[in-house]
Amino acid sequence: MMLVAVFVVHKGTPIMERELAVLYLIAFSAIAILGSGKYSIRK
Repeated sequence: MMLVAVFVVHKGTPIMERELAVLYLIAFSAIAILGSGKYSIRK
């Protein structure tokens, strides 16, 4: 979803205006690749 926000919705805008979407994209991608770690909510 954040890929769409960064590359489709904010297409053509300066990087400073889409900075938050890029940061969310990086954070969510890292969690998706690495997993939640020891702070996961599992039983």
